Amino acid sequence: QYVQSPSNRMAAEGALLELTAIPRMVSEAIDCTRSMGVPYLLVDRLCIIQHDAFTRSATLRRMHRVYMNAYFTTVAAS
Repeated sequence: QYVQSPSNRMAAEGALLELTAIPRMVSEAIDCTRSMGVPYLLVDRLCIIQHDAFTRSATLRRMHRVYMNAYFTTVAAS
């Protein structure tokens, strides 16, 4: 039996729709992205594998490409 890892489950189309406790900032970012017709949204806490230091580091080294090609960016800060 094949068991999906958390990262595989998140890669599936509509995966965020299954989350029951989406933080308000993420929910608002999804709404904003949809309303602007932007096809993608990157939420680092969901899209960057946090528990694997090697994978996280490799992903972070490429993030300049994501930001360079972004329509817009938002930051959640307290």
